Amino acid sequence: MDQRNPVCPSLWGLLLFFFVWTSGYVDPVTTSTNPTSTWTFSKNQSYLAFSPNLTSVKDQQIILSFRTRSPNGLLFCHYLEHFNQSLHPLLENYHFCAELSHGYLQVKYDLNQNSDVIKLGRALNDDSWHTVDIFLNTTTGELQVSLDNLLRTSRYLRAYTQSLDIKSILDWKRLKSVVSYAGLSPSVSLEYHQFIGCLQSLKYRELIEVTWEVSPSIIMQAESGCRDLCREENPCGQGRCINLYTSVQCDCFSLDREGEKCQDTTVTEITLHGYEWLTYQLYTEEERTLRDSNRFSLQFKSDRGSGVLLYAVGSTDMGDTRMKQHHSHVIASVHQGTVKASVAFGDDILEQTMGLGVDDNRWHNLTIVHEKVKVEFYLDGTLYVHETVNDMYYLGLDPYIYIGGGESFVQTLGLQVRQNFAGCLKNIFVNEHSILYELRSNYSTSQLHPSNTEIQYGCHKVDNIPLTFPRSRSILFLSGYYGNTFSIQLDFRTVRETAILLSTDIQTINSFGYPDKGYFEVWINGSLPMMKFVRSMYQNTIANTTLLPVNVSNNKWHSLSFNLKQGQVKISVDNLSLPSMFIGNDSQIYKNVEIGYGHRMFEDFVGFVGCIRNIVIQGQFLDPISLMESAPPGGYHVGLKLDGCHLVDHCRTHQHCRNGGRCLSDWDGVTCDCSSSAYQGKYCQFARYRSSCDSYYQSGWRSSGVYVIDVDGSGPVEPTYVTCQMGIRTDGDYYGQTLIAHNLSNQTKVRGTTLPDLMMRLSYREMGFVELQKLTQMSAWCEQYVQYTCLNAPLRLGNLTSFKSVDGTVVQYIGDVDQAPSSGCKKRACNCDREDMVAREDSGYNRITSQLPIKEITVYQFTDFKTPDSKGFLTIGPLKCWGNKESVSWSAVTFVTEDSFLQLPGWVYGDMAFSFRTHQTSAVLMYQSSSNGDWFKVTLVYEDSIRIEIQIKENLILSETLDADKPLNDGAWHRVTLELSSHEVRCGLDSMRKIVSIPFHSNITFDNYLYLGGKMYDSGSYDNLPGLIGCVKGLVYNGRPRNLINDVYDDMPGIQSGCRPRCSPDPCQNGAQCVEMWNSYQCICTNEWAHSGHSCEININENVVTITGDQSAFFDLRVSSNPLEMENRIIFSFHTQLREALVFYMYDELNNFIQLEVVEGRKLRFSRNNFQQIFYTDIDVPGITEPTWKQVVLDPSKINVNGKITYLNRANNKLESGYSSDPFAGEMETVKPPRPKEKQPPFLRLYLGGTPANVTELDKFQGCFRGLKIGDRLIDLQKNSEGNTGV
Repeated sequence: MDQRNPVCPSLWGLLLFFFVWTSGYVDPVTTSTNPTSTWTFSKNQSYLAFSPNLTSVKDQQIILSFRTRSPNGLLFCHYLEHFNQSLHPLLENYHFCAELSHGYLQVKYDLNQNSDVIKLGRALNDDSWHTVDIFLNTTTGELQVSLDNLLRTSRYLRAYTQSLDIKSILDWKRLKSVVSYAGLSPSVSLEYHQFIGCLQSLKYRELIEVTWEVSPSIIMQAESGCRDLCREENPCGQGRCINLYTSVQCDCFSLDREGEKCQDTTVTEITLHGYEWLTYQLYTEEERTLRDSNRFSLQFKSDRGSGVLLYAVGSTDMGDTRMKQHHSHVIASVHQGTVKASVAFGDDILEQTMGLGVDDNRWHNLTIVHEKVKVEFYLDGTLYVHETVNDMYYLGLDPYIYIGGGESFVQTLGLQVRQNFAGCLKNIFVNEHSILYELRSNYSTSQLHPSNTEIQYGCHKVDNIPLTFPRSRSILFLSGYYGNTFSIQLDFRTVRETAILLSTDIQTINSFGYPDKGYFEVWINGSLPMMKFVRSMYQNTIANTTLLPVNVSNNKWHSLSFNLKQGQVKISVDNLSLPSMFIGNDSQIYKNVEIGYGHRMFEDFVGFVGCIRNIVIQGQFLDPISLMESAPPGGYHVGLKLDGCHLVDHCRTHQHCRNGGRCLSDWDGVTCDCSSSAYQGKYCQFARYRSSCDSYYQSGWRSSGVYVIDVDGSGPVEPTYVTCQMGIRTDGDYYGQTLIAHNLSNQTKVRGTTLPDLMMRLSYREMGFVELQKLTQMSAWCEQYVQYTCLNAPLRLGNLTSFKSVDGTVVQYIGDVDQAPSSGCKKRACNCDREDMVAREDSGYNRITSQLPIKEITVYQFTDFKTPDSKGFLTIGPLKCWGNKESVSWSAVTFVTEDSFLQLPGWVYGDMAFSFRTHQTSAVLMYQSSSNGDWFKVTLVYEDSIRIEIQIKENLILSETLDADKPLNDGAWHRVTLELSSHEVRCGLDSMRKIVSIPFHSNITFDNYLYLGGKMYDSGSYDNLPGLIGCVKGLVYNGRPRNLINDVYDDMPGIQSGCRPRCSPDPCQNGAQCVEMWNSYQCICTNEWAHSGHSCEININENVVTITGDQSAFFDLRVSSNPLEMENRIIFSFHTQLREALVFYMYDELNNFIQLEVVEGRKLRFSRNNFQQIFYTDIDVPGITEPTWKQVVLDPSKINVNGKITYLNRANNKLESGYSSDPFAGEMETVKPPRPKEKQPPFLRLYLGGTPANVTELDKFQGCFRGLKIGDRLIDLQKNSEGNTGV
């Protein structure tokens, strides 16, 4: 890096102006001596073309020179004209092209599916001549590319290396091809950029060692020669003319002029206030390129010591394996009265600090010139020269350059401050473009931000900068203020009618002489300023409040002054003062001052929203720009911004809040305060309460009591309090019952000799006509008890007595008179109409929901009472409604297999709701897709959570997991709801609801079928989830309920009408666990050895016998004539309190045996023979002598005692021939059954609990046996004990 000393300003100033005028622009366009070899292309679809004469053995070479200012453009393309695919079956496509792409040279060769690209050079759109030489060896497939005879590269093409038969594919004898320069014929379907500029020396080689200059056969809108429009007619006057080939551009830099032709001598000035900034679009993303020549210049004027002047950064792919990403930046800022500038080429950062005291409110001139490796910084006549050591001396900047500041700057080396510039700017140039002229001329490339900011042209003093408080929780917290004298002044502006504006802590002396802490607050209350004083926040003292009659919520600036002096507090607004308040001579400000939302517990919506400016505390002005850069010591700010205070009362123009929600205008919209309404959501659009007691019950509420219901949800009907009786059983299911009481007392006397005719209207608690009708219409069942007791006082329904329902229908019956038995009555068929001097009653439950509840009663007195004691009393019970027509169990369907589903009409609009029950841990509950790729699904993802997802236009706008507070696979009903609004979705699972923000939409629609209980395997992502095995009911969508039973047909084997839980009531016996299969069930027996049967109804342990221990108390059983059954599984249970006893001995005709005995009071010994040897295994059985059952499961290789398995490792070889009456001579045989000398026919014999006399010396068994099973045969011990007195 080389830095020169500053030179004489006056001399170098002139030299610099000359240098930046000519630097990088010294290559004027010259017309070729041979005009026919040079061409200008300045129009779309301008091109040259010819047809080459190719053979399969000819190499191809193309040479040309070009100059252009455009980063993209086609240089040449060799392509095929239309060919017959049937004649060339191996050929799919071919083109061989070169183009400029983002300033690079890009050569591309495509043949069928094989493609190769070579990139070379950088910043080739510098309007200088560049020569390209491309050679293709058609024998080896080597492609060689050279640029300006300096850069060369080569590559073997994939089409050749893939062993393709190129000569057969490209049969040039039968294929017609075209070489086109600068553009293509409109009939060619290849995508390309039109070349704008000049081409010359077009050469093409198609014969060995012969290269000839192209004579085009087609010339479309191309002009001979390389035209320099600036030489033909220079309109720029004193400005520098730049040839764009299609037009000219005038560069007015350094002239103090502007305009299309540098004709305006008055240049545009602009004032920035610290919250605005400019952007200039250097190019589009498609035009993005590297540049090795750049110039940035501006003049600025400010009295502030810091601010961003210029910010341009970028990271560009260098197209180089050594350095794929190349970081660049050009940054300049005022920092502590100096100018700091920085230019970065990758890791090489050139920095320069210039000037001193540039915050002197005078004009200063900053220019940065980049020309290849050299960078020159110029400030007010002083030049600083640097050179980069990086051979990548290109700047690859992002499309947008920031001037005067910005927002959310990336942390970048060279950016000393992030504070926006406050002051004046003029003569801003980026290369040849005058940014302020383009801004004033409404060019789209130059913009002022924020977009709603009004541009202030001219240079003006920057003052009255407002701080914006855009949200209710925005706050400016200041600390460190103490003393008995304090003052604060500020201006404020808002449209909020209620807000806290200012608060400060106050220390007073209480009546006991001790310091106490209170606070002052200044509020806006009903658009009026209000002062609030609380002497002690610890003793809950009464607050003193005072209002001023000034409307301050009118979006105008108002002044506030707060003063504390000698114990007197004085507040004034717009010079209108409240009376002074004396709070004590020793009172003082204590530390903290808060502007906006304070640290005390306020509601979310009471924070100040608006603007505040000219804050003066204790005589010291708080500069908003400095405040935003760094808060004062001990203070902080949250949510504040500088944007010029573009305060709009959105509540006047956008009435978004619904259902009584209070509209609060925020900075960019409205917030709705729903706290005093029965609704929630961004616009108070979702009903806060459920529609009925049954809705609460189905959503998980189980406690009876008083609830608030909203019968029409988000409709106009107000919520009301009702009594809920939870857990009402009807038709095998449970519901929540809504009880509505009225004003008629029980046993009201309505008929008697002294009573007049009566007409009574019932008033139901907190419910009118609309609410009652809504409730009865939605409920599955409703009833109302009616009772008339009489003594010689006839009822005579329809004549002397009549009822009217809430909809005006005349009711002439009591109770379910069509059902027997019934104490109800119809017209002329009532008990009380007998008039027989007997106390009688007519009563019953009216259950026709359309005629409920009773609203009006008319009673005419009988004119011919038989006795003075004749009387009648009437009782009307409360209205009771339960269930919901949308979700009763008889409207449910059962999905029997995980592959079953219902295909329903698609969800088009409105909310979605359904209930499900299952024992699965995961399943697809609902799915719908759309032909455009949109989809919606609800899945059970874990045993206690579901996921609701919506994808719109490839964006997952909703993915919400709802976690239940209990398992969802418990077989109980669970309710899923999805309520849509334009900006939010309320997802519900049982009692839980969650409101989720989504991108705005007018309506979410899907045009495919809705799949319930599963989905088609070929419809989108299946997520490896099974379909639902269980029930669904209460499906509501497209604005109405759907009775799913009507969608089930006989040819749907996996779906059944109704919900058929087979585990309720529990069919499994003997404590077995029931597994719900919905169309069937499976019982998991608690004792797999003793219990069997589909319902585990067979219990072999019920077959129990007791062994007394007498000599004859044992079983001697001829088990079978098949000795092989000894190898079957043997099951039995026993318990005994003996420490030593023979339990079990089984043997066959060849003396093979197995034996079990209790030994040592803690073991079970198993013995058996292996040929003529006897082996035994001891098994520890804790508590073997305790009177509890020990279950034994004996297999040939293992023994299971109470679930503990012991493997029998000894060999188990049977005696199969060579019968002997003494087979185990020399062995410790403890049981010796009678053995005849001759072999007996095959048998299998069992001693259980003992043996005959003289067979063993082991102790006899005393205790109990049960559940003896050998193989599949149950041995009936009780039957076999008949006649045995010891058993």
